[in-house]
Amino acid sequence: MPTRKGTRMSLKIVISQTKSAITPAMTSTRHENAPRDPHADRHRFLDHGIGVRLLDPSHALTVSTRCRRSTGRGMDRIGTRCRAPSVAFPPWSGRHSPPPRPAGWPWPRRGSAGPDRKRSRRARCRPARHVSACCRSTPSTSSSGATTSPLYARLGAYDKAALDRLTLTQRSPWIEYWAHEAAFVPRDDLRLFRWRMDAYRERDATRPNRVAGVERTARVRGELLALLAAQGPMPASAVEHESNVRRGPWWGWSDVKHGLEQLFRWGDVVSAGRAGFERVYALPDQVLPAGYFATAPDRQDAVRELVRRSARAVGIGTRADLADHHRLRADDTAAAIADLEDAGELVPVSVAGWKDRAWMHVDARVPRRVDADAVLSPFDPVVWFRPRAERVFGFHYRIEIYTPAPKRVFGYYVLPVLQDEALVGRVDLKSDRQRGVLHVRTAWHEPGSVVDVDRLAALLRRTAAWQGLGDVEVTDRGTAAADLAGALGVRPRRDG
Repeated sequence: MPTRKGTRMSLKIVISQTKSAITPAMTSTRHENAPRDPHADRHRFLDHGIGVRLLDPSHALTVSTRCRRSTGRGMDRIGTRCRAPSVAFPPWSGRHSPPPRPAGWPWPRRGSAGPDRKRSRRARCRPARHVSACCRSTPSTSSSGATTSPLYARLGAYDKAALDRLTLTQRSPWIEYWAHEAAFVPRDDLRLFRWRMDAYRERDATRPNRVAGVERTARVRGELLALLAAQGPMPASAVEHESNVRRGPWWGWSDVKHGLEQLFRWGDVVSAGRAGFERVYALPDQVLPAGYFATAPDRQDAVRELVRRSARAVGIGTRADLADHHRLRADDTAAAIADLEDAGELVPVSVAGWKDRAWMHVDARVPRRVDADAVLSPFDPVVWFRPRAERVFGFHYRIEIYTPAPKRVFGYYVLPVLQDEALVGRVDLKSDRQRGVLHVRTAWHEPGSVVDVDRLAALLRRTAAWQGLGDVEVTDRGTAAADLAGALGVRPRRDG
């Protein structure tokens, strides 16, 4: 039973052997311990972010780029702060022998009823008041791309053009910054990262590995500020300058690009959307209200607010979980946790099988059932913090895109398969637009789990249709490949 000591509480998580595992960052959930809202499932994708990345500082944050709603304002409390979630430990087998996964995971409750089914798809893409995305723009032909998969996993087929208008234009309600990785946050929340801009400026001016680069671009930066003031927002490629010459392939940036990125980190310029893959840069007063940063909170207050939102997003998390959500320092996060615990907003809990202490947000609740069906991006908030994914799901996950082909275990761009409360398998997908097919290059059951191939086949057909592709084809590689091909009614291609 939970106990109170002054304004603090301690909570022991109860052990149950009857449920399977779930994380609060799950998609398409259904909770039966509350009145059924027929529209809520469609709205919950907004909680846990997207593929530039989607994030939630609860008024803001991370997927590799695009949308999500705050779990903050309008939330209901669970009636009593002393409600204990149950945690299940299903048996494990397989070569990794992963740790037991907590189940009955608490989920923040919202007061909003969610979008009306009769509203337009554009309206259903609009994440109410607070959205954020951790925008990792990963160029790849694999699947639907890092920037769109997390949102599709939560919403299903949506209007990508409408989403771009909401995130990628100069007047979009979200603006890009380093909130996790590159991320879109609500415009009003950019000021929460003013302290980070100042910290980046100090770091770049003092660290030996950065000083040379900052000194080299000093003249260029001054000219860039003057150019933006005279001509308005522009991408790096539009700058005519003798220093705008690449220093190598791929990320071999020119001094112009380095200078713009330095100014962007420091808040001397801000994002004015994107032109294709390129970030567009602008002076703050060209995009934001006059004096916008004058109202920015100090570092301590801003970090406390970001940790508060992280806790709302994850439900239960360790200090590392709460810190990773906005890539905060461990000492800053610990101080914020102590303040929030004293205020009664975070409840210390023990989770069986976890070595580190954990905290539960006071507004979190326990779902009795979760229905989910998704293929997740590597940058989806469910799995982007790998230690948490392994701790919660027993799911060891690494991207093999940069691994030499002979050393790959599961495939080039393998994606976790989420079914209900568990990560049950992996698939390596490629959108082959020349041939008009969605190619399943590998398909695997997780050790100790079995993919429901009929459900996965239906999901892949919907995904192919949304991407404008025709057939789904399967290569005969992986423990689930033959069964998946059978469920799709196709003959598997021979590997190699």
